[in-house]
Amino acid sequence: MGKTRTLADLTGGAVCTTLFKQVGSFEWVAPSDCTVVIQAVGGGGAGGVIAQDDLDNMEVAVSGGSGGGYSRKKVSLSSGDTISFTIGAGGGSAYVQDNNNFVGNSGSATTVTGPNSLSLTANGGEGGRGRRVTSGVLTFTSQSAGGTASGGDLNVTGTAGTFVSNFTPPFTNDDIYFFPAGSFSSGFDGAITSPQTEYVHHNSVGNSATLYDDPSSIGNILYANISPEKGKMSGQINVSTASYQVVGQDGTLGCGGGATGNISGDGSTGSRTGWSGGGGAGFVAITVVEISI
Repeated sequence: MGKTRTLADLTGGAVCTTLFKQVGSFEWVAPSDCTVVIQAVGGGGAGGVIAQDDLDNMEVAVSGGSGGGYSRKKVSLSSGDTISFTIGAGGGSAYVQDNNNFVGNSGSATTVTGPNSLSLTANGGEGGRGRRVTSGVLTFTSQSAGGTASGGDLNVTGTAGTFVSNFTPPFTNDDIYFFPAGSFSSGFDGAITSPQTEYVHHNSVGNSATLYDDPSSIGNILYANISPEKGKMSGQINVSTASYQVVGQDGTLGCGGGATGNISGDGSTGSRTGWSGGGGAGFVAITVVEISI
């Protein structure tokens, strides 16, 4: 008669975990009778971006993309049972020139199916937002939402990129205000939506972009230390008729892409363009917590 051995429980560390983080469709086959914990995360949304020439004294707010949804389920399997899953892509980076209300691309869903009615969906997060004005308050025209999730024992909506509403710029002469992206959350990692009062201010004039870390909380999964990252934020203000381009940095593992801002500081007509930071691809983690020996 076979014995069952417990390899990990919900308070344990990284034990017998296989991580799948490449976009595409895959399968995992149970090597023997076992119990597994499956964690699925959707792709993160791309960052918002403002790239505006031919105007002076602009105030710009731009936020990173939202995090993907998270779904977790504990399942008993027989030897040879197959788990099939598709890992969703992060929201793709987008090229922008001379815009006012750009919305970043959304991430795609990660899905998992298998025996015993297993069916998990972790949807992708929406893209970040941007807004510019030449006077007055800054308010995004819509709010970016984190990816929803379903089918698990626990389903957690991804944290959203910051929604900017009635924000009065503390400085008012060619300024960019970067607001945090979102990430997935397992429900135990303390990841929360960042308040509007958290931002990075950029007003230095130069001919090269400045990168900023996103200081807001990042989620993590059980059983593994995967080190997801939000995309770095990227900004530039210049005073020249030359053309300049700014590239936002990509997020990883279900996190939002970095916000991007590129504006003229003198009303020049030189082209101002930008690439939004892409969202991080989703992933699936399968942990064997009990196995028959």
